[in-house]
Amino acid sequence: MNCLFLNQAFYPTVSMLFSEEKIHYSVIQYPNDESPNNLLYITKVMFDLIKFERKNLTHIVVVNGPGSFTGTRIGVVDAKILAFALNIPLVAVNSLELIARHRDKESILAILSAGRKEYFGALFEKGVRKSEDRILAIQELEEFNGKIVSFEDWSNLNLKDFEKVYVNPEVVREFSYDLIRREEFVSDPLSLKPIYLRAEDKLFKKMR
Repeated sequence: MNCLFLNQAFYPTVSMLFSEEKIHYSVIQYPNDESPNNLLYITKVMFDLIKFERKNLTHIVVVNGPGSFTGTRIGVVDAKILAFALNIPLVAVNSLELIARHRDKESILAILSAGRKEYFGALFEKGVRKSEDRILAIQELEEFNGKIVSFEDWSNLNLKDFEKVYVNPEVVREFSYDLIRREEFVSDPLSLKPIYLRAEDKLFKKMR
């Protein structure tokens, strides 16, 4: 198997090609605002450098949120088009579950910025989900008594126990292969939707 992993839902962005045996390349970066959608360009450059043919891809794995509204949408669209064009399975990865996988021997609250001084968050116990994704206010984070973990640096906030983790390519590879082995494929690649949360919250409020 040759799998392409793409993340544009949060910083850092990631383009990574890996097989069962090894990681062929991984590009983890913090692009500036002038080049927010260069992930496919980076992917093409890396394919050319290692002389990898797209026809040899067997799976596309993409982070579909929650995360940046624009970045998540662009990343999902890119992955959908690739999976559809190459007629290969598409796997969706939840960003908070990916954080939790980096700390799968602990009980944590995984968070990412939702903007407007709010945060996406979910509880995990040793990598196992214990709550749904939701939007949290800063006050809720400050009152939380357990460990809070993020790919982003929130050490400036008044949190009781915070840890920033860095994206580990090996963890990404193992997590992706777990999903592939369980055949957790998107039934129709073109049907995959980003996890926005905020838009859903507004909809539910209107329905009440």
